[in-house]
Amino acid sequence: MAIVNQPCYTTREQVRRALDVKQAAYTDNQVDRAICSATDAVESLTGRKFYPLDATRRWDWPNYQYSYPWKVWLDQYELAAIPTQVTTGSLLPNPVVIPVSAVICHPINEGPPFTRIELRRDMNFAFGYNNTPQLDIAITGTFGYWMQTRAAGTLASSALATDLTLTVSDGVSTGVGDVIIVDSERMIITGTRFIDTTISYSGLSSASAADNIVMVADGTKFTQGEVLQVDSEWILIQSIVGNTMVVKRAWDASILTSHGSGTLYARRQINVLRGQLGTAAAIHSNNAPIVVNDVPSLARQLAIAEAVVWLTQEPNAYGGQAAPQKAVTQNRGGYGVSDPPAGAGISDLRQRVENNKITRKARTRVI
Repeated sequence: MAIVNQPCYTTREQVRRALDVKQAAYTDNQVDRAICSATDAVESLTGRKFYPLDATRRWDWPNYQYSYPWKVWLDQYELAAIPTQVTTGSLLPNPVVIPVSAVICHPINEGPPFTRIELRRDMNFAFGYNNTPQLDIAITGTFGYWMQTRAAGTLASSALATDLTLTVSDGVSTGVGDVIIVDSERMIITGTRFIDTTISYSGLSSASAADNIVMVADGTKFTQGEVLQVDSEWILIQSIVGNTMVVKRAWDASILTSHGSGTLYARRQINVLRGQLGTAAAIHSNNAPIVVNDVPSLARQLAIAEAVVWLTQEPNAYGGQAAPQKAVTQNRGGYGVSDPPAGAGISDLRQRVENNKITRKARTRVI
């Protein structure tokens, strides 16, 4: 059963890399719980969601925002892009559509995210067409912080709308908890596994860490930072020059051993939740580009830190504290100072996030 059922701001793989935790399957649920909890902690601190959601949101008009009649504050429903449709009289049989060209999204010089909309005062449009104020305004669009993405390879095979397992070309750019976008469909990665790349290799003939050169027929089929499996040993690709790969042997506490002929396995099969965040599951062709929803770097760093602290404190029944000071203990000779507890630096990171622009600040509306 998948633990991850929501977009996360860090991945299982990033937390393991930060902790140097081996890729044992029995730790999956523990790490997944931590990244989901860390995501909730980031959202609670910043007052924002950092993933895109296609939806329709509604507001009363007039409301209790005490703003000008042409202005609507979006509150927690920030827009990640210009809305696709704005209507007034949303409860009427035929709501009145306000052209997007008549709407100004603010802050106009810094958004997204857009925190309010205004009607152009040089055009003849207004809110308030409902018979009552209830849910007069409806805005359809993509809500969230932004819509920035980064490339993550392609599909390595076609996918039907019902497929919950996909094969990808890049085993390092995505991880459990990521939101990926293929064509216009968003998916959430819930699991990964190694599969046969069918690509033969030469090298690794001795059980020596110095025997770290792998030759393949096409180096472009691999990515720096990708973890490969050879028999029962994991290796980390440190660099690729042409068809030659320099690797780190016995990665993730696997056993260093000699290898003969065979093929390389890579973490390129992913389990996904289809049609997420306001999109519908669809058919996708082989080689369809994959992009990953990008999270602001400071939000991702805090999510990693929160997850790491929880994982390290869990075995000790959360007996430590995340405080930036050394622990002072009393003994027969006076007082002793020990090393700081786990998470001693996280308070500073939380403060950096709170002071950064990614955190919603208190604002004053026009009265």
